[in-house]
Amino acid sequence: MHDIELTNQQLQRDLLKLKSEYESLKIDFQNDIAERKHAQNALRESEEKYKYIAEQLEAILDHIPGLVFYKDKHNHFIRVNKYVADAYNKSKEELEGVNLSVIHPKEDAEKYYKDDLKVINSGEAELNIEEHWETEDGLKWVNTSKIPFVDSNKNIIGIIGISMDITNRKIAEQEIHKKNIELNELSRTKDKFFSIIAHDLKSPLAGFLGLTKIIAEDYRNLNITEIQDFSKKMQESAANLYKLLENLLEWSLMQRGMINFNPDICILNYIVNMNIDIIRESARQKEIQLINNVQPDIEVKADIPMLNTIFRNLISNAVKFTPRGGKVEIGVVRNNAEDSKLTGGFLEIYIRDNGIGISSEIIDKLFKIDQKISRPGTEGESSTGLGLLLCKDFVEKHGGKIWVESAEDKGSTFYFTLSKS
Repeated sequence: MHDIELTNQQLQRDLLKLKSEYESLKIDFQNDIAERKHAQNALRESEEKYKYIAEQLEAILDHIPGLVFYKDKHNHFIRVNKYVADAYNKSKEELEGVNLSVIHPKEDAEKYYKDDLKVINSGEAELNIEEHWETEDGLKWVNTSKIPFVDSNKNIIGIIGISMDITNRKIAEQEIHKKNIELNELSRTKDKFFSIIAHDLKSPLAGFLGLTKIIAEDYRNLNITEIQDFSKKMQESAANLYKLLENLLEWSLMQRGMINFNPDICILNYIVNMNIDIIRESARQKEIQLINNVQPDIEVKADIPMLNTIFRNLISNAVKFTPRGGKVEIGVVRNNAEDSKLTGGFLEIYIRDNGIGISSEIIDKLFKIDQKISRPGTEGESSTGLGLLLCKDFVEKHGGKIWVESAEDKGSTFYFTLSKS
């Protein structure tokens, strides 16, 4: 009986112990559930916060006025903002994961990737890289900066880049450069005008005035031969002055865009003969032959007044620098030699003389506004080089080219091209 009571007492103690442990486990379980719920709530809040931050970051990237992109080590887009997508006329999802070589020409893609590798291999940023690419909207220019893209372990896994569109700035810079060239050209034109007025126009005027003074003051002491000689010199001086003033006027009008350009079909042989007739007397005085080798069936499309000016200047130049008894030939190159500058749809015209020729040093200065060329003809005729500048402008107005081949003491050949009819 005593043993049974002891057993009951033991059972009661065990039950109390179990009950206590149960209550403890129950409390622990409830606490664990509470903690788990708290953790879940914290995780949910953290996810919502991260999602909100990610959405805000996405919005920030999409509103940065530039092209923002993440790329991996193999030249694939990882992430892009809307400006990148808009530049390629694709969605962001279409670009992410795409290799740059798929959407760019191979050379351009390799160039961009080369800049990426500099950043990836060195771990240092590359700033202010000016790049361009052809888009559906035309050529675009951007200023790009790239920095290393690292993971949580600080390992470089690619690059982050931002490109600012500088197309308008580039266009403005090009326009400024163009204007600077035009200003320099205007300055050279002004200097050339002053040079001609100060020297080339003043000298013949002074000579002309000197002759008139002699005749006016000493005419009683002059015989017929002297008067004829002075008159001839005055006529030559007046003719040179007139030619110079005519070239000055035409060139001035050309520079200011005030000469009308009206090309028409014309027979080249007829144009050449007209200009030979104008120069024939000065050539006769030097006993120089003027030979027209242009076939009568050749037609060209040209502005006739401009074409007359070209021929008049080139033929008179040839006469000027050809010694007495020489010859000047005008013709058309009929073949298509490999060394010819003839291009499709154009005729190559030449004015050839057997005169004193031109040194290579002077050839380099021809047709240039900022170069001073003033050498006398074989009998002291004056020269300014202005006629050749006018010829160059008029030939280029026709879409043609002008050049010269010459050797000293062997003569010169001036070539220019004109459009066929």
